[in-house]
Amino acid sequence: MKAAHATVLQVQDGICYGAFLSAGQRVEHESGIEELVRRLGLRDCPGGMSISCDRDPERAFFFGTADIGGELHAAWELENRWSDAAGKRAKRSETAVRRRIGVLNELLAQQDDPPAKEATTRGFWDTERFAITTRGAARVAYLETLYLAALAGDLAPTYLDAVWLSGPVVARDRHDDGLAQIGPGLGLFAAGLTPADIRARIVKHQTQHGFKGRDAFNLIRSDPE
Repeated sequence: MKAAHATVLQVQDGICYGAFLSAGQRVEHESGIEELVRRLGLRDCPGGMSISCDRDPERAFFFGTADIGGELHAAWELENRWSDAAGKRAKRSETAVRRRIGVLNELLAQQDDPPAKEATTRGFWDTERFAITTRGAARVAYLETLYLAALAGDLAPTYLDAVWLSGPVVARDRHDDGLAQIGPGLGLFAAGLTPADIRARIVKHQTQHGFKGRDAFNLIRSDPE
């Protein structure tokens, strides 16, 4: 994974409904998110949006908090699909969270990207994984909202490229709709919390990139335990 130039939590009326991880000029960020979409698994929901349907989301996603330097930090990550997931639920201690945040920060430390290094909320992603770290009680609560949406199968991914937006615009922790402010990148939205006008744009972006959800009945019938 590589770091995004800007990662913006999407907040309206005190409710976090999404996060946007910009692309910048990095190879992994310029080739879509088809593998990530397959990793999440998608199903159609009313209104045409495609949302996650991982059969074991507690294993697929990591979320944890830790006190670092007297401040609350959090990490949320889509696990590597090739990793041994046995016992993951038991490994979300503060030590594990500190270790994960440290590893992610090392990815950023080697890059000449001052705005990203200074940001309170940091995002990392490639074609099949993502991770977000943040600090401060309010932002940690926002990030946990997105994690809970993922556990509930209510996470809608998007991918914006230069066809939709031109040029990255660095915007750190701005509480606006990000879709028109940041530039190309990865979007992760809690479908049930997203404002109607943003939902319509997400559906349009997903359609443009060929995201296809699976019918719930066929999913149950063709994918037994």
